[in-house]
Amino acid sequence: KAIIDYGSGNTYENNVNVSSTKYYGTVYLSGKSAKVKNNAFRDTLPKVIKATVTTVYKVSGTVGETVKLAASVKTVDGQKVTGGTVIFKINGKTFKTTDTFSGSASSKKISVKKGVASYSFIAPIEFGKIKNVSATYSGSADYLASSSKVIKSSVSYRSASMILRLSTTNAKQYQTIKLTAKINDTKTGKAIANNDNNYVIFKIDGVAIKNSKNKVIKTKVVDGVATYNYVVPGGMAGFYDNGSARYYKVSAEFIGPAYKTPKEPTKQFTVKKSSITVQTTKAAIDTATNKLRLEAKIKDTKGKVISGESSIIIKVNGKTIKYKGKATPTVKNGKIAMTLNLGTITDIDSVSIYISPSNAYFSYKGDIKTTRV
Repeated sequence: KAIIDYGSGNTYENNVNVSSTKYYGTVYLSGKSAKVKNNAFRDTLPKVIKATVTTVYKVSGTVGETVKLAASVKTVDGQKVTGGTVIFKINGKTFKTTDTFSGSASSKKISVKKGVASYSFIAPIEFGKIKNVSATYSGSADYLASSSKVIKSSVSYRSASMILRLSTTNAKQYQTIKLTAKINDTKTGKAIANNDNNYVIFKIDGVAIKNSKNKVIKTKVVDGVATYNYVVPGGMAGFYDNGSARYYKVSAEFIGPAYKTPKEPTKQFTVKKSSITVQTTKAAIDTATNKLRLEAKIKDTKGKVISGESSIIIKVNGKTIKYKGKATPTVKNGKIAMTLNLGTITDIDSVSIYISPSNAYFSYKGDIKTTRV
């Protein structure tokens, strides 16, 4: 037996392998009233697995640059742990072998050496959305698993600067103005890297330029440059009612997934007035009623009917003929259609039309050939 009792009144209970001859005579009792309890007679002591404490460190940096995930793993008495792996979570999602926390790739397992698990990599765009980080230690044959607290973290989007240029600042109606935005990375001082999701929205007086389907035009950025050919619309006013020049403000908004939205640069341009002509389709004098029926269209230099309001004066033999009691009636969108009472005028030597200048067009004066019906 493992326990040899030569004494008296000794007790022993709950001892393992006490009857094995292999451990004969391990304990000799020669006294009185001894108690031997809860002992195990073995060749080796039972292995002790130590509890651990995992601490995760704050993640910081900038998208597109090197950042580090790091955590320390120690025993509860402060000893550095070697062995096992750590898995990190970003915003509650497992960090993956693709260096992202989105997608379906497998979890990235980082080995623990001398109490530290760390991994450095280039921060992808999605890291600009990071809010918190945590770490979980897997444990090993010698150490128990443990998890860290969740701590706040942040990675900044990149910064960019913009320059805006116009091919001209004093354009004619229908002329093309080349709008060019150049975007540089603030830190590198070089053109931003190409990305299919980098684009610029050009604006006129704060309103985004749209296509024929009323959709905002997003101009792709290539090698740090976005270019759009803006065609000045016909009828675009170049002046205010008081005669002062009207300036249109051009701005550019850059959108890039890796970047903060930079301040919008601005430039200005003005529009020259356009010459106009009158195309008469009907100028007939009704001899029975002595009235002049006049139908005509006011057109610009491109032969297109103008837009907006125009004040006109019709003269017969040099005398102004009123229309609906007005000496200078107004017509809209370049269309003239009126019947004029000639009163006592019977012998007609000349009929002329005068169109007052507007904010977009020069004045016009011309003669009209009439017929009698």
